[in-house]
Amino acid sequence: MATRFLAGERILEAVRQANEEHATRRLGVAYWGAGAVERLALGSDLHGTRVICDLWSEGCHADAVLELVSGGAQVVTVEGFHAKTYLYPNRIVLGSANASRGGLGTADEPPARAETALLCEDTVVLADAAAWFEATWRRGTPVDAALIEASRGELAKVRDARRPTLLQALAHEPDLFGGLDLWVALYDDGGVSYEAETTWEIVRGEYGTDDMRAYDERGEVPFYEVEDGQLGDCREGRIYLDFSRSRKGKPTFNGVWKVRTSGHRSIVGTGRSLVLLDQLPSLRGRRIVGHEMKAFGALLGSMASADRPAGSPEIREAVRKALKTVAS
Repeated sequence: MATRFLAGERILEAVRQANEEHATRRLGVAYWGAGAVERLALGSDLHGTRVICDLWSEGCHADAVLELVSGGAQVVTVEGFHAKTYLYPNRIVLGSANASRGGLGTADEPPARAETALLCEDTVVLADAAAWFEATWRRGTPVDAALIEASRGELAKVRDARRPTLLQALAHEPDLFGGLDLWVALYDDGGVSYEAETTWEIVRGEYGTDDMRAYDERGEVPFYEVEDGQLGDCREGRIYLDFSRSRKGKPTFNGVWKVRTSGHRSIVGTGRSLVLLDQLPSLRGRRIVGHEMKAFGALLGSMASADRPAGSPEIREAVRKALKTVAS
């Protein structure tokens, strides 16, 4: 079958048919609306279904994600995820429609929004899509019932009020980050060694093409170089608010980074390792505001270089002072 253009109700028809024919599905779909399992004809046994979503977005319905998990689906959440990709062993539906009533409609009602998609069976496209899915999957945080429940109350607040920033949430909603291994990293920027760069060239293929293009354009490398004796301090899943400083400069904020699962790579013959990272565009749905992080970094300047828990007294005091500075 040649690639076909789909619009309106035909998108849901194509997705439902694929789900009825295949028990193995990789669904990279940001937002899931109530009743999505029935809407998409996913059935009751979802053990062959893997889902990437953005649980902390306003468009993801907690009950819909809970139904996926309860049915046996593996689900991960990726901050800032916005794709709509329905991938199967022999086809892909790729378009603009989320797994919601507004985007896909129902078996009895057309969608409320104007959506389009492509239905494609090209093997090259399928291979590229599979590689993208797996690379994105590795960046995700596993979703279980406890995490879904934690998201409920926070999303209710978001719908009722303007979403606070990351720094505001650290000051006023610390419990939001209670389940995260969240640290503030402050270190002197001495660059990386030749051996680290050589090892990085070997392992960079583990990242998706789009991710690497973005890192290269920004001149960033998604890893730390650490002594092997310090690897225990860089455990998988740990999240860093990353600040580096030159000898004379104030600390510079470099983003929020998460240690990859199985993300340690030995630098042969050196006693050091790479710690592979993924950059997060937000954290628990809280946006990162540059001028706030700059003010926060300035207050870190008097501290010794070290990793500190985000909930430690000295970090919380620096957060409070930074918010006071930007408000004045």
